[in-house]
Amino acid sequence: MQTTFLTVGIACLIAAIAGGGLRAFGLEIPVLNSVPRQLVLGVLGAAFVVFSIWLIPVPPPEIAIAVPKDGEKVDYNVIVHGTISGRLPARLRYLWGAATPVSGDFQEKDEWWPQGQITPLGGGWDIAFQIGDERKDIGKDKEYVIGVFLLTNEANESFWEYKKTWDFNNPAPYGLNKFLKTGQVIKCRLIKVVRR
Repeated sequence: MQTTFLTVGIACLIAAIAGGGLRAFGLEIPVLNSVPRQLVLGVLGAAFVVFSIWLIPVPPPEIAIAVPKDGEKVDYNVIVHGTISGRLPARLRYLWGAATPVSGDFQEKDEWWPQGQITPLGGGWDIAFQIGDERKDIGKDKEYVIGVFLLTNEANESFWEYKKTWDFNNPAPYGLNKFLKTGQVIKCRLIKVVRR
């Protein structure tokens, strides 16, 4: 599809410059007798070329977690530092961090606790995580998965809604199944840590 838009766009631009009378790329554009028609054809051609460039798929960025290291022991409050190279795709332009215990069926159900949105700065990023529940002493000496996710606009809004309605007395996890199945959330990087 991208090649089709690019071909039509280039043909329209050439025809606009030449004033029509073009037969190329399997297209035939008659002679244009007016400058406004040439301008419209030129604008249309430019739009096709720009749209074809926009259709080029952007590979997801390389995302790494530098601190903590995989398997490292961490406190309840931990700052997770990572790196990013490449740009975020237009459709999946939001980054979030989330955590879930290794034990139980949380991972099988894809139930996570979103921690917050990540804002990359240059080639790096930082985000504060809370592992377990310090008030009830839950989670000590247990393994957790720390994850970084790419999200669509809809998933991003849903994550923020979850954060706004968060209740410390009823810390239910967030189910990602719906968004993972539809490709609105993509897991980028996962590591395991142990809560001290």
